[in-house]
Amino acid sequence: MRAQLSDGLREVRRLNESVARFLQDHQVPADRQHDVQLVLEELITNAARHGGLEAGRARIVVEIGLEADGVRLGVEDDGREFDPMSAALPPLGTTLEDRPSGGHGLRIVRRLVTGTTYRRLPAGRNRIEAIVPLAGPPSHSPSSSSR
Repeated sequence: MRAQLSDGLREVRRLNESVARFLQDHQVPADRQHDVQLVLEELITNAARHGGLEAGRARIVVEIGLEADGVRLGVEDDGREFDPMSAALPPLGTTLEDRPSGGHGLRIVRRLVTGTTYRRLPAGRNRIEAIVPLAGPPSHSPSSSSR
């Protein structure tokens, strides 16, 4: 499956519906469907909010494929260079109220995916690839970056 979004956050609902149909058609378990949708939403939200993307002019490309070990995700955007898998996470406070805002979506993404790679493409685009495992908890593999 491949989808292109030009208005990032406004199109997330439509993307989620398309992703749900695709995953249901391929009999992906419901809990993993949720994980895939959550990861995609976080990656797209980060690109749209923090990548300097202009609404209506940004181009975010999402690719989803099924493999024996999981659902392969690819997200490509034309925002500022940013590797979400190596970015520092905010410290966890003792209570929810003590925690600083921001960065918690990245923590969720890192817990749900394996085999993550980030590349800054020559055309000034970011590309993130990851796998949401189909069975068991993700085996947290270190992310890798290349530029």
